[in-house]
Amino acid sequence: MRLSSTIAILLIVLYLVIAGGVVALEWAVHNGPDPALVAPIGLSAYVLIGALIVLKRGSHPIGWILQAIGIVALITAVNEDYIGYALVLHPGSLPFGHAMVVVNSSIWEVAFLLFAVALPMLFPTGRLLSRRWLVVFVFAAIFMVMAFVGNALVPGQTTKYSGVNNPIGLPAIQPIAETIQNLAILPALATGVGMIASLVVRFRRSRGPERQQLKWFFFTALLIPVNFILNGTPVAGVAYLTILPLVAISIGLAILRYRLYDIDVVISRTLVYGSLAAFITLVYVAIVVGIGTLVGSGGQPNLVLSIVATAIVAVAFQPVRERLQKIANRLVYGKRATPYEVLSQFSERVAETYAAEEALPRMARVLAEGTGAEQAQVWLRSGSILHPAASWPEANGSTPGGER
Repeated sequence: MRLSSTIAILLIVLYLVIAGGVVALEWAVHNGPDPALVAPIGLSAYVLIGALIVLKRGSHPIGWILQAIGIVALITAVNEDYIGYALVLHPGSLPFGHAMVVVNSSIWEVAFLLFAVALPMLFPTGRLLSRRWLVVFVFAAIFMVMAFVGNALVPGQTTKYSGVNNPIGLPAIQPIAETIQNLAILPALATGVGMIASLVVRFRRSRGPERQQLKWFFFTALLIPVNFILNGTPVAGVAYLTILPLVAISIGLAILRYRLYDIDVVISRTLVYGSLAAFITLVYVAIVVGIGTLVGSGGQPNLVLSIVATAIVAVAFQPVRERLQKIANRLVYGKRATPYEVLSQFSERVAETYAAEEALPRMARVLAEGTGAEQAQVWLRSGSILHPAASWPEANGSTPGGER
């Protein structure tokens, strides 16, 4: 077994040990089940998929980053309860209580570096676009140092537990520490701008498989804000167990099995049905709640208004869905039509529009441009033998009919 594979498996074991300790700690602190117990389950996807990438792709940096994210994020999620148990609930029962107070002010910065900087800037190849993009990591390092210094030196309570004060806080330099905290926003903004710019440039330069991989990443990354929006709601635990692991799963699919899945279809369907759900909700709220308030229903359910809202949704559903489908296709496929539309239109016109000798080259071109492929070939069967009849682009760089 390769050394990288052994380390990846050992990291899984380390995660399981930490997760077991987290479950016991959370149970003891809250005297029973607690929502924080979903953290070991939700974050396990990062460690397991990271290990799978390392096992399948050798020492791929994305695999190591995913495993590190899982472990660091788990520690971040339960660090304050560790402090509370060690210093408040059962003083002296766990070691390094005061040290963890200091760690509590900075460990989230490590998670920030891994998840918000290293992962998006290195995905999917494991390499930066060029060495010039190292400047983004420089800004990230400056932010981490400034945030740590500012947070570590500010005196007073730094956790949710009263009476637990920062052990290395210095009242004499508190104004300076707070100024450093405020100024840390500048390198943080520079880091964010650089990370986004890197993603945009990489996507614009990408072709073929790499573009599909990036689409998988973008699609699930855009769901992360939903997780924060739902935080504190009754469905927060469910969202944590679905959305957050989905990012790791999409990364694993993109790197290991991206050729088996058409992410364009997934994105298009998500946009359509998500927009339809919003449309139905808006119509219902506008009619039942809005009009109900105007007519003075007193906040009570109004059967007539509910029927009216249902009727409007039923009548408008199909036209709205078709319109949303067109918008979604334009967003996903750009100016070109969907692959299905391209092939359908070509099959309808090929016999009427083009001469026989032009049909096959045109077909190759339509296939390539319609599906976004870099190259397309048309093969003909003669008996039991297949032979290439046309390709796009042609080997000599010319195009049918003298076009270029």
